[in-house]
Amino acid sequence: MIIFQVDLVVAEPCFPLTVLPWDNLIFWYIANRLFSNDEGQPKLMPFKAEIWAMPVFYKDLWKIRAPLHEVEGFKMKPFDDIIMVITLKCLNITISLRCDHLQGACSISDATVEPHPLWEYPCRALGKPVKLMELTPQDIKSEKIMQNEVEAFIEDSSNEANGEVKFF
Repeated sequence: MIIFQVDLVVAEPCFPLTVLPWDNLIFWYIANRLFSNDEGQPKLMPFKAEIWAMPVFYKDLWKIRAPLHEVEGFKMKPFDDIIMVITLKCLNITISLRCDHLQGACSISDATVEPHPLWEYPCRALGKPVKLMELTPQDIKSEKIMQNEVEAFIEDSSNEANGEVKFF
């Protein structure tokens, strides 16, 4: 029986079940666990990951919460009512509709970071990209909590920033 020692693991960490790009960091976690008992842990490639953000203006962003009224001949009033109740709750507007069943619906339905492809909504960059964080396999292995503060500057004031894109 021949035993080989692994010196380098080269991979394109992309898992089909991940939603957000940084979910693919599980590659480093798995590799660290896989080689945790070896004396000489191999180098993992990619060696680091960076998470960036940029302020943007999304065209027609309001349409995300706009009532549909009618689609292909189907009346969408029940769906429109839900959208409007959730929108009002998200905006902290007190309403007198019967919406007890939607209590907390906004916090459940609207994630802080939505996993939509950047090209799904037309947008224009209003500032330069800013690096939010840099990670290495050792950061994942140590499982330490990382915090970072950055400032993003809006250079194009022709529109108000109504979102930010995050990319890996």
